[in-house]
Amino acid sequence: MQKVELGKLAHSNCSHLIITSPTRSPKATSATMTTSATINTTTKANSFDIKPFGQGLNFGAEIRGLDLNNMTGNDGCDSTGSSPLFGETPADEAIVDDDVNKFREVIQQYLVVVVKGQANELPSKNWELLRRLDPDSPELTDDEWAKMYNPEGKGILVISNILQLDGKTQVNHFVRQAKLGYSLIPGAGRLYLMGKGYQGEDHFGLKDVTIEEPFADLYYSKPLPKEDFEKGIARFQSWHMDGPQYVVHGPIYTSFRCIKLPEGEQTVDWADGSGLTKKVKPGRTAFFSTAQLYDMLTPEEQQMADHSWCEQMFYPYEWILGCRGNPNGLNVACEGREVPFDVMEAMPRKPKNQLVLPLVWMNSVTGKKHFQVQPNTVRRLFIRNNAEETPRVIEDVKEIRDFLTKLQIRVLRPENIYVGPEEEGDHVFWYNWGVMHTKIDYPVKYGVRTAHQGWIPASRAPTGPVPISGQE
Repeated sequence: MQKVELGKLAHSNCSHLIITSPTRSPKATSATMTTSATINTTTKANSFDIKPFGQGLNFGAEIRGLDLNNMTGNDGCDSTGSSPLFGETPADEAIVDDDVNKFREVIQQYLVVVVKGQANELPSKNWELLRRLDPDSPELTDDEWAKMYNPEGKGILVISNILQLDGKTQVNHFVRQAKLGYSLIPGAGRLYLMGKGYQGEDHFGLKDVTIEEPFADLYYSKPLPKEDFEKGIARFQSWHMDGPQYVVHGPIYTSFRCIKLPEGEQTVDWADGSGLTKKVKPGRTAFFSTAQLYDMLTPEEQQMADHSWCEQMFYPYEWILGCRGNPNGLNVACEGREVPFDVMEAMPRKPKNQLVLPLVWMNSVTGKKHFQVQPNTVRRLFIRNNAEETPRVIEDVKEIRDFLTKLQIRVLRPENIYVGPEEEGDHVFWYNWGVMHTKIDYPVKYGVRTAHQGWIPASRAPTGPVPISGQE
């Protein structure tokens, strides 16, 4: 277990997380890693602990003793109680930057961190911390946000505005309900209310919201019978990383605070002929490490991956909107359900907005390599084994998906997957450039699920171990 000290400055409400980089011997593991910490303040020092998940997992950690409400200074609100979507950071909060820098390092080191005991966290604090993790993230309007998914802003994230009046402050909040069933939380930027069931009379300004997610049986190419679903059989829905895969680079960090969780037990069935299953609690999220995936490749595959890249489809989620998923959640089934290429080609777009990405992304904190590919949205693969070789271009959609599935499927085993978090009040942060994750649907009879999720576009492009040809 790592001990990290948190010192409070006498002249500020900001808390300072001060750690040094971890040191490990050549044979050290995450369980034996140690961190030295120093404090140079005249005030009382507190501490928090970092405990790796263990149980055979080689990523992830719990953090205890940290209050996120007291990590980022004031709540970022003006005198009316409202918070700008993308406002300037007040100058007197600059002293918290070192805290956030250290917290950022912890996320990238462990890939998934669960900050325990955040039941009283304010949404504005949540949003503020997320913004500070990547302060140079590009600013987007609602219209620009929607048009990353559909050229007319009418696709998967179409937004409608519902005017609500806050009786206390008389401030008009626009509650934007997305097609996916997510509502923006008033005064908290792009922090979304997510979950299932009735969310209460007033959830941070959202009145009488009920999230009704349809049962996803028809999403799978091999449907999950509803009677099995009601008996506790579940599926991984869709392994992915956050982001539109178009126009902007996906977030480096994602925030997910669990406020209310259902109870019970489910069994996730791979349903792909492998016979694999995993016991889980309902309403949780599953993760695997793409660094572990890279380590599972053969040396020849690693060399190929280091030198290769992919081109993502433009408006990719519009392209695959009619596709069904494979039963294990990895990739989509090749059934000819994509929007035809001639229809896609007719959509207005800018070539510069189409993402060309390495297959392997470098972790700037650990130096590790991550095989980080969103498989269901790839339009072309460029495969080579060294920098001098002319790449082989793969354009056939089925060949692309088969190629990627062959590499990615090997990590998809119960012992490599973390499913969590455990408790209400847990706040999960993950390194979106270093893991893949998926939701797991459950019957609402298990109880209500309430969560706040947020992410912002990355301020920079991911870096591969070898430059992409033409991008040197």
